[in-house]
Amino acid sequence: MAKNKRKILLLGFDSLTYGLLMRWLHKLQGFRELMFDLKTAWGPLESTMPPLSPPAWAAIATGMNPGKTGIFGWMTFDKVTRQLKHASLQNIKGLTFWDIAMLLKKMRVALIRFPVITYPQYNRFLFKKTGGVLISGMPIEDLTPETVHPEQLAFKLSRDSTLKIVPIVNIDIPRNEQNVEKIVRRSMLKWHKVSLELFKAEDWDIFSVVFTELDLIQHYFMGHMDPEYPHKEYLSKGYKNTIFFFYKLVDRILRDYLKVADNYDIIIVSDHGSGPVYYDINMNYILAKLGLLNYYQEKTLGFISIRKSIRDIATKFLEREVILQDIIRNMPEFVNKYAISKFRNIWLKSTTEYVLSVANIKMTSVIAFGDFSNIYVLNTRNISTVRMVLKRIINRLINRLPEHLQRKAILDIFEASSIFKTLHLKNTMPDLVAYGEVLKPTSKLPMQPLIATPVKTGDHTRDGFYLIKSDLIGTPSNSKNIRQQIYSIAPTILAILGLPIPNIVDGEPLVKCGLSKVIDHKRLKIRLQLASRRQNIYDRIVAT
Repeated sequence: MAKNKRKILLLGFDSLTYGLLMRWLHKLQGFRELMFDLKTAWGPLESTMPPLSPPAWAAIATGMNPGKTGIFGWMTFDKVTRQLKHASLQNIKGLTFWDIAMLLKKMRVALIRFPVITYPQYNRFLFKKTGGVLISGMPIEDLTPETVHPEQLAFKLSRDSTLKIVPIVNIDIPRNEQNVEKIVRRSMLKWHKVSLELFKAEDWDIFSVVFTELDLIQHYFMGHMDPEYPHKEYLSKGYKNTIFFFYKLVDRILRDYLKVADNYDIIIVSDHGSGPVYYDINMNYILAKLGLLNYYQEKTLGFISIRKSIRDIATKFLEREVILQDIIRNMPEFVNKYAISKFRNIWLKSTTEYVLSVANIKMTSVIAFGDFSNIYVLNTRNISTVRMVLKRIINRLINRLPEHLQRKAILDIFEASSIFKTLHLKNTMPDLVAYGEVLKPTSKLPMQPLIATPVKTGDHTRDGFYLIKSDLIGTPSNSKNIRQQIYSIAPTILAILGLPIPNIVDGEPLVKCGLSKVIDHKRLKIRLQLASRRQNIYDRIVAT
């Protein structure tokens, strides 16, 4: 590789789990060859707290913890306005590594399905200016000119009505194994074909593709492979090796890229790991029983349950009917915007927004939102006392479990001030974060049960995975099987490319390339804003 021309291939696999990768390494040829390479560093990658896709992928992109990105889950609660808003990078203080690459060096970037933070496409003008490619990631589903740049690529990809940014499959329905496995596998193979063709077609400075399918598979099939999973009656037989087969598919994708990526430094990364879930623990039930969460008694689950049941039935039917998917894709824009999109997003809103709708928020002191509950203390300052009381109740719950489950279960409450390095986001930052393995803290409606059989048999853990192949790797003995933090990925990419690292990041480069340059994040942000304004003025002039 030329000394002045480094290029990055970033392969993201949502929920690629360090422990499972180590278990099956002897059967994964591509990973095995890379991990024994002297120029490779690898190991467990510690995810964000909570280990959810929105804060984790935002951390990978920026090198900043959730206290700085302001992304703590799929939705964020504002304690002042008492309103919820969707995760977005538009208003954060820092920039993504691809923003910096395009803004400072006009590098050509292809960003394919990077989750959560690539829609709305606030930096689309940079891709347009540098000849890049941008395909938004989950939870966006449809391939349209608003979610794909350039537009002609959107039209080309949308000809295949079964190709979605997120595959149309419902992992909340029991005994839907055959459908889930088939649809998710098809999606993964199609996106592999699309991304590999784009990679080979051009010379890229940064090429990034993220496969989110493994996360869906581990949510659905983790219980099938766990001999101690307590709810086998809800599972079909014959699927205990499904997750392993998908790890083999991940390895195949990796080997295909290795054949054509000789001139690239390679980074493989996952946002978090995955493990089994035996029981859901409803934190809002506990808060309501303690008198900290006040809710309207007359509001029932009836309407909510009906809406979710209708969606489950419709989605299951839609999974099988390709013709119907094609009809929906060609619906007028206003139908998609006001009917179909609203219907599809019930899964995102069904818990979080309904919790807020049933809560008497003026009389509520503490409320929880989201998976791995983000807990907001509203009308009391004694956060430590709330944490102590919740921990005491949780410990009692764990002590009532059978002994073999007590050994496996993890459930704890963390004060946000101990895990987030904040940057003036006090209004939206949760005060407490609940995290668990085997026992999963959830934020369901307060009138729902304390303990419930989980809808998904697997969920997120903090041990993701990283691998870096570069001749900038230091001593091999100090680079193998070393735990690193997720915040180190963005500064590593910037360091490899010789780009300055914003002074706001929380991680350090994992490669040796001399003294890394540092730049004021405020200057970068101003420069991006000015470039965006100039582009808007230019576009208006051209349009007239």
